[in-house]
Amino acid sequence: TRQSLTCCFCRAPQPKTGREEVQMLKNRVTLKGPRAMYRYTLELSTSSPPKDDRQAFELLLEASELGLPYAPAALAVFYDEGRGSVAISQKKVREYLQLSALRGSVFSQDKLASREMDRGHYETAFFWWEIAAKAGDD
Repeated sequence: TRQSLTCCFCRAPQPKTGREEVQMLKNRVTLKGPRAMYRYTLELSTSSPPKDDRQAFELLLEASELGLPYAPAALAVFYDEGRGSVAISQKKVREYLQLSALRGSVFSQDKLASREMDRGHYETAFFWWEIAAKAGDD
């Protein structure tokens, strides 16, 4: 198959450099594109040193509110590690993982199942693994 030579949203040429890609993501973020928000947060939080965890957290919140299935799972990481100026909260970790799992994130379903297994809640763990398996994750 041929690779697309233009962005499917704005018809701009595909970026040739990392800097161009980041600029394209920024443009999509201003247009409230939840996937672009998520990808841009990866740029913000995974660079060494991290550029702006607080901005990444805010963009993930917005992407989650816009319905992106895996954004709540990324928010759970922030609460688990205390990143982005948020307090560590296992209650919030569980809440965001559940939201992501309910939206169909197999990663979150598996993560929840593992956490429930560690807590000795075997039936709940089985519930989440069964949902993940039905979605195609072995």
